Amino acid sequence: MPQNIEVVDYDPEWERFYKDEAQKIKRILGSNCIETCHIGSTAVKGMGAEPTLDILCVVSNTALVDIQNPALAVLGYEPVEYQQLVGQRVYRGKREQSVPDAFLTKEAQKEQEESHICNLYMFNRTNKRDINRFLVVRDYLRGHQSEADEFVAIKRRLAQQYEDDIEGYIAAKEPYLDQIEQSALEWQRQQDRLMSYMAIGMCVGTAVGAVCGTLLDHTGVGLSYGVSFGMLAGLTIAML
Repeated sequence: MPQNIEVVDYDPEWERFYKDEAQKIKRILGSNCIETCHIGSTAVKGMGAEPTLDILCVVSNTALVDIQNPALAVLGYEPVEYQQLVGQRVYRGKREQSVPDAFLTKEAQKEQEESHICNLYMFNRTNKRDINRFLVVRDYLRGHQSEADEFVAIKRRLAQQYEDDIEGYIAAKEPYLDQIEQSALEWQRQQDRLMSYMAIGMCVGTAVGAVCGTLLDHTGVGLSYGVSFGMLAGLTIAML
């Protein structure tokens, strides 16, 4: 059955739904679950998105997750077999059936069976690369409104172009998403570089400030000026 593609305005309920689902998932996985994160476009406040949530779950052991598949199925999560890789598990969460089939038309039954509202990505904690890819894109879009708005506009255009061709829509969206990911990773490298230089500047400034404070017989003032100067110098170098 063709899956209609829809890009809607931001809904504050997405965050509430994420928190509810995360609690249910944590109860099932128990101590194997290290943390859960709301990722994807629905995790960016004010950003339009497909009304399907993405949840990232970091676990100690992905092999132990398989044992919990029956319990996850009760919540409506079914494994996406071709994405079940070493250190990775992916599930598609189906919409809860609130109306018995007997009261639905055949067409409505099919729509209810095919629809889903959540993608669940589980990664072993050692899979830092893929975990970071999801989180850095989310954080980048949260801090770059113009890029987020541009991406939403692109998705709306592609949704109209491909309408009920979900595979075509995903393929057409991929180059834009790759570009955002590269921009996000470069932004992260710049942030890391900035923090490193500021930390070095603070250390050097503290040492210089201590010496100056001793010479001036006022350690507190020396340290204050030294740390401030060191951080400013580190920030300046990082921006070069």
